[in-house]
Amino acid sequence: MTLKTPSTKLAEFSNELKARYLEAVKDGRGREWTVAMGNEAGAYSWYATTVKKSATVALFRALRSDLHLRAENLHALELAGMDPSNPPVLCLDDLPTTTPFPSNRFVLVDHNRLHSDFVDGNTDPKVVAIIDHHEDEGLYRETADPRVITVPTGSASSLVALHLEQNSPEQIPAELATLLLSSILIDCNGLKPGGKAEQQDRKAAAFLAPLSLLTSGISGFSATDLHEDSSIHDLASVLSTKKLSISHLNTRDLLRRDYKEYTMTPSWAKDQQIHVGLSSVPVGLKALLARDSKFWSSTQQWMNDRNLSVLGVLTSFRAEKKKNGKAKHKREQLYLVREEQSVPGLSERLFVGLEASHELKLKNKKKTVPTPEDELTGVEIRAWKQAAVYSSSVTISPHVRHEHRRDIPNGWRVARRAPPTTVLPLRIGLVQPNLNQLEKLLLDVSHPDSPNYGQHWTPAKVAQTFRPSKDTVDTVLQWLASEGLGPSRVTLSKTGGWLEANVSVEEAEYLLKTEYSIYEHESTGDEHLACGSGYHLPEHVSKHVELVTPTLHFDSKLKRGPLQQWKKRTSPPQAEIAKNIGQPGAGVVIPKTTGRVNGDIPQDLSNCDSLITPDCLRALYSFHYETVAAKKNTFGIVEYTPQAYLAPDLDLFFTNFSTTQVGQRPHLVAIDGAVVQTEETSFNLNGESSLDLQYGMSLIGAKQEVTLYQVGDLVEGASFNNLLDALDGTFCTFEGGDDPTQDGIYPDTLPGGFTGPESCGIVKPANVISTSYGSNEADLTPAYTARQCAEYGKLGLLGVTILYSSGDEGVAGHSEFCLNPDGSQTTNGTIFNPTFPGGCPFVTSVGATQVNPGANVTEPESACMQVIFSGGGFSNHFAVPSYQEAAVKNYLTKFPPPYAPTIFNSTGRSRAFPDVSANGANYVVAVDGGFERVFGTSASTPVTGAILTAINDARLAIGKGPIGFINPTIYSERFKGAFNDITTGTNPGCGTVGFSAQPGWDPLTGLGTPNFEKLAALWRELP
Repeated sequence: MTLKTPSTKLAEFSNELKARYLEAVKDGRGREWTVAMGNEAGAYSWYATTVKKSATVALFRALRSDLHLRAENLHALELAGMDPSNPPVLCLDDLPTTTPFPSNRFVLVDHNRLHSDFVDGNTDPKVVAIIDHHEDEGLYRETADPRVITVPTGSASSLVALHLEQNSPEQIPAELATLLLSSILIDCNGLKPGGKAEQQDRKAAAFLAPLSLLTSGISGFSATDLHEDSSIHDLASVLSTKKLSISHLNTRDLLRRDYKEYTMTPSWAKDQQIHVGLSSVPVGLKALLARDSKFWSSTQQWMNDRNLSVLGVLTSFRAEKKKNGKAKHKREQLYLVREEQSVPGLSERLFVGLEASHELKLKNKKKTVPTPEDELTGVEIRAWKQAAVYSSSVTISPHVRHEHRRDIPNGWRVARRAPPTTVLPLRIGLVQPNLNQLEKLLLDVSHPDSPNYGQHWTPAKVAQTFRPSKDTVDTVLQWLASEGLGPSRVTLSKTGGWLEANVSVEEAEYLLKTEYSIYEHESTGDEHLACGSGYHLPEHVSKHVELVTPTLHFDSKLKRGPLQQWKKRTSPPQAEIAKNIGQPGAGVVIPKTTGRVNGDIPQDLSNCDSLITPDCLRALYSFHYETVAAKKNTFGIVEYTPQAYLAPDLDLFFTNFSTTQVGQRPHLVAIDGAVVQTEETSFNLNGESSLDLQYGMSLIGAKQEVTLYQVGDLVEGASFNNLLDALDGTFCTFEGGDDPTQDGIYPDTLPGGFTGPESCGIVKPANVISTSYGSNEADLTPAYTARQCAEYGKLGLLGVTILYSSGDEGVAGHSEFCLNPDGSQTTNGTIFNPTFPGGCPFVTSVGATQVNPGANVTEPESACMQVIFSGGGFSNHFAVPSYQEAAVKNYLTKFPPPYAPTIFNSTGRSRAFPDVSANGANYVVAVDGGFERVFGTSASTPVTGAILTAINDARLAIGKGPIGFINPTIYSERFKGAFNDITTGTNPGCGTVGFSAQPGWDPLTGLGTPNFEKLAALWRELP
């Protein structure tokens, strides 16, 4: 191997940065600097300082005295012109030991979570950039730019190099290129096939090699065969030899050279914390004992110093070459466990668990390891050969809390502990790749300034892009196998998104380190199996899992129990007829009525302030359009059984307001055995469907067929996820939705239930889908809402417009529930309670307006304040999407709400809703043979759907595609002025007047109500 002589340019640069930063810290100016952390942070520091002109220093998160532990790293620094005996890098012991850390801006390289040492006591710590190749933990999305997290990649150095290639390829000095190339070769075993190297690593090495100090003609090699170049091979060999060189290290050095430490609190340990250390060493146990006669005492001293209950020494080495010249890769595991009275049986539990691991395949090696009875007291020792040599030590990791909830939904109470033998269908939702890019991918096809606007994806491309990786599937399968759930008990869904195993409650409690109880609903008597506060997964598994069910997710099906139970619930006195069916979490939100409309209903526009008809809406929104491309277009309206329309009611309405549609019916798509039931009638059962269909159908006209997605049978009921299962097969689990306690399960084994298979990917989604149902965000866990929200984003990629009503209780949640400081929901709570799915950034949320009393259709509307209040506010689960940032900032800056930050999410960094609005007051609806006056965002949502469907028709008629996900478009400058701005009204709730309508976007009417003529003209101009 021949290298050019390095200059001292990079060393001098690093020294200067270090000196300047330490001087700034001394003078109290550390916050003027950004600190980059990670093995490759020096490269980013050079880029940020020289290219971006931002004062950035690299910090090695190690003591200077520990740098000698990694000879390969010191050699890489030497190749880059730095003195290996005293490298010019900033180490932890170069800084003052005071708290807090002197800087508050950080760049994370090779990790994507800021360590608590840099957070504790620090005012407003901010991560401003991330470059990493580990699983994305979903943090710092609002602040990190760039935020590059690419999995799988063998080395974070590869991602740093590719970032430099993209931003400043002509400015990379040879010393820096050599340093990055060396790091990639160390991490990726010299780029050899079959190792850790991925396409990104090979691409980065091919970019760096010609820029480095290597002298051979590397440019003649492609990225795929670069490892065959003699210079690359020789450099990799030297670095590998350095990496395995440990002759200068004592036992203590070896133990801390590659060391991880964890603190665990197992459910059986009586709340006692167990401190566990894992040391990975590149030499076998026999050689370890031979090289140091004081090995056992050194090991015990390390345990004492670190206050460890358990120390694992995990060896990985090449055995001596056999006659064929090949050296076999071997692994061993040595565990030392300190027996403590506070944690009885610790060693026995650990040893039994390790020996039962199907993944590790340990073979007892006790005979070959001398037992140092005279040296160690109170310590149990066990050693094994590891037959599964490719199972990493990371599989032995502590359980971490994966999901938790502060409070169970209102109305539920613990009835009893779940019987340990009860069998439950455990379902594990796997992490989907590229979800962190979902907004970017959506903007690419949905933003009017994008060159790819309107180029929507195929279902196959969506499925392929978000299918969980093989590494994710294998990691979770290996964990389950190590716990005794082998291939015969675990099934992977055909789309690769879910793993299922039927387990007992006792097994689930052990797997998830939780406790299951039977919960009972106070008013319905329904029973529900759940773990109340949280569940846990091994740290290395948690990164590959989105959620596990059944766990924390309480019943949100839109119907519970057979129809006979509904007979009792749907015959209240007239004064209570407008109350919502079900409890918080039930997801049932029906419109409100003030009762029958007596007398004749005017057919003109003179009474639109008290009686809204289709003609009133056409006049309000300049909506006069005849469809011309109906056969190419689709419009779907969603209803959940037992909600249903009655055919005579449709004809009564059409006779009065759309005579050409008398006898017309929606096209029924029955999902999961759904029926349009007519056995029981009441406003509670027929009001929602009647409202949605009568106005959706009459406004779009007789030529355009409307599809009715009726979901769920009469016994089991259904949820939003059952609808999503039907629209997208990649969302399905097995026999039902994504949570058997939350979603309808089909075939339905209950008497009278639907016995056919679950509707999985059988329905082509309509271009516009309107849903007037919702739940409270607080009813559901963030993981549950995130997984469902991502599904709406995928539908957006397909070109589907998803509309959801924003709610009818102002800033309160459904049923007027508000939040308390402990996370519970009550009617006397004081904290605003956002709704879902309207708060998902990938749906269009629709609020409500009204024609003011005494006003006519030519005068401005206001936010709805009759009978209902337009739902709106700020999500506690979702970050503000980029398309909405400016609108939210404008509202909070110019019209700051007069509430403490504890009352609502006032950070300006959360998703805000609604996006648009339409009239929601005084609708004339035919229900059960007569006309009712109806109020709600249940009305404004299908009206908006009909208008957008007409815009699709106008585009399809000139050879263009549907408008798809509309939010990036309607918030853009190009569409400014296309909505009727609503500037008066409030949305009271939670003991306040709520938010106020103001010029521009506001959190009760969104951007305003649609002006069809303006919108259609603008959308016709887009590609």
